Amino acid sequence: MPICVHLTSEKNVRRILRQGIKATSLRTGGKGIFCMPVLPDYYASHQWIRELRRRQSTIVAVDFRLPPDEMVLVGHFAAPHAEVSISEASKIIMSVDDPMGYEILLPRSVSKDEIHKVRAVSQVIGWRYSPKAKGQRPFCTCKFCIGGEYGANKLRQRLGTRGSKVLSREDEQVLLEDGASFVEGAGDFDAS
Repeated sequence: MPICVHLTSEKNVRRILRQGIKATSLRTGGKGIFCMPVLPDYYASHQWIRELRRRQSTIVAVDFRLPPDEMVLVGHFAAPHAEVSISEASKIIMSVDDPMGYEILLPRSVSKDEIHKVRAVSQVIGWRYSPKAKGQRPFCTCKFCIGGEYGANKLRQRLGTRGSKVLSREDEQVLLEDGASFVEGAGDFDAS
């Protein structure tokens, strides 16, 4: 029986041990839970920790067992998912060159009897924003896009902002194609 890991906030542990993991509404329209198979590659199994930490407190791992023929949806978070068995989903994730960004959607709740254990995990594993975001400049540093996140003011000071000027998509594309860059401290574009 494959073991899967569901990452959740530490504040949910008591409820999960009492009632199991409840299925929530998904962006696909159905209900289910997000999980990953426990793989030999610890980083791939727990890659979502830092992204989840952006919104919540301490993250813990809830391990649970599924029958090998349990049907799940597997795929990259930004692409359509395929419906396969959990065993096949594990093989798919292990066989891809870069498993970062892959996820499994279990289209049902997990009962408390299926839960194997709850464990603490390192809080610094994984990626934020997107798997390949490290070293990339954010598209926009305005207060709406970056918000009040940690280090947002330093990021705006270093990269500049668009200020109050609102650009259409076409204007943004023209500026990007012309090699536009931010002017330090000016709060506007320099298209020279």
